[in-house]
Formats: sequence, C-alpha cells, structure tokens
Amino acid sequence: MIKVDTRVDNRISAGIKQKASKALADPALPKYWDIPNVKTMNSIEEAIDDLKTNKLEGTMSYPELEKLLDE
Repeated sequence: MIKVDTRVDNRISAGIKQKASKALADPALPKYWDIPNVKTMNSIEEAIDDLKTNKLEGTMSYPELEKLLDE
C-alpha cells in the first residue's frame, strides 16, 4: 500500500492562481462572481455594526440562559 500525503500547499504563485481561477470559473460563474452584491454587503455591514454596539451578556447557569433567551 502506497501512502500519499494529502496536504495541500498554499504557496501557489499569483499567476497560477489567476490562470486556475479563470479556467475553472469562466464556464460556470458570472463575470463578477467574486465581488459581493449590495445585499451581501448590507448584511455584512449590519453584522459589524451589531457587534460594535450590542455586547451579549454571558451566563453560567441554565435558568439564567433561559431568562436571557426569553427576553
């Protein structure tokens, strides 16, 4: 039995990445597939704003957790 190393090396040159991306993406994906649309960006910005303003309370017991979830 031959043992094969299955790790993937992430040190691939930018040129090769670009060629691979173009070859694999051209037939199946829209032209600007890697650019987030407005809806996605709005969701990301909403999550960031939420994380900045609302700090979630912590709890150490199940009854406290139930109380927080019911609020």
